[in-house]
Amino acid sequence: MGLGREKLNVYRLSIAYVAWVYETTDSLTGVRRPARDQWLRASQ
Repeated sequence: MGLGREKLNVYRLSIAYVAWVYETTDSLTGVRRPARDQWLRASQ
């Protein structure tokens, strides 16, 4: 039996968004690292 929140569309979309942010920010290095760190914190 799963948790009720796992059935919500917004919950699934938020998990997908966090995964997408982690994949996308892998390419941000060097001077863009502060932006990457902020984006990761904001997505969580």
